[in-house]
Amino acid sequence: MKVVYQTNAAGQYTGPIQADESPLEPGVWLIPAGCVEDAPPPLGDHEIARWDGTSWQVETLPMADPVEPHASTLAEILAQAEAAIDRWINDQARTLGYDSIVTAVSYADEPAVPRYQAEGRALRAWRSRVYAAAYEIRATVVAGSREMPASIEALIAELPAFVMPEEAA
Repeated sequence: MKVVYQTNAAGQYTGPIQADESPLEPGVWLIPAGCVEDAPPPLGDHEIARWDGTSWQVETLPMADPVEPHASTLAEILAQAEAAIDRWINDQARTLGYDSIVTAVSYADEPAVPRYQAEGRALRAWRSRVYAAAYEIRATVVAGSREMPASIEALIAELPAFVMPEEAA
């Protein structure tokens, strides 16, 4: 086995590969197309090696312009907050064994299993209180009366907590 150095169509070094010995001519190596036997020089950050047909040339890659961080718009922040609230509400329903808040509240009007009905009613009422509070916060932020909470966690901390009804406990 012999290591050779692969280049692409532009002559840029792409990595080492193995050359195989000829089964017909021992001691003769079958060098794949685009490979050279000379190892490329060590490269620094933002450098590439290019084979020019006789030797390796080291080229420095141009540096990309730094990317400015994206400042989220108020609409993006509000959409992220709403998605987080949806996840939080669904997670609460999951802790009670439901697959989502939608499934949980579907039991609110089903008297066959009193515990499920009580949980469904409690979750439905809680969901309404959460969204009423969230929309009130949203309205005051949009109106400029207050700042958006500093984080999703801070926003959720301002929302009503779920309380398990006694008849379901």
